[in-house]
Amino acid sequence: MEVWKDIEGYYGKYQVSSWGRVRNAESGHILKPYKNSKGYLKVGLCSGKKGDKHRINRLVAKAFIENPYNFPQVNHKDGNKENNSVTNLEWTTNEINRKHAQLAREGKIIF
Repeated sequence: MEVWKDIEGYYGKYQVSSWGRVRNAESGHILKPYKNSKGYLKVGLCSGKKGDKHRINRLVAKAFIENPYNFPQVNHKDGNKENNSVTNLEWTTNEINRKHAQLAREGKIIF
């Protein structure tokens, strides 16, 4: 089942789901993401006159995944940057994230 949570800093305006979708909390309209130059899906969120772009994987991780060690990066377990489901994400270190990406490129990670 898809679960929705308010996005930190945008309470009552935008929500992110456990499936990796983002919506306008007032209208229910699902925002259309775009792919950045590194292949990550992003959305633009506005608060007043100010707008910011956010990577969806980080929005999902911040809303749904505990980060007790304060790891700075979010890893896509299956290597697919477009799969932002909470079950596919985990907080990690830069070093582990790079190693995971290298092993995925070499076909040494079984998903």
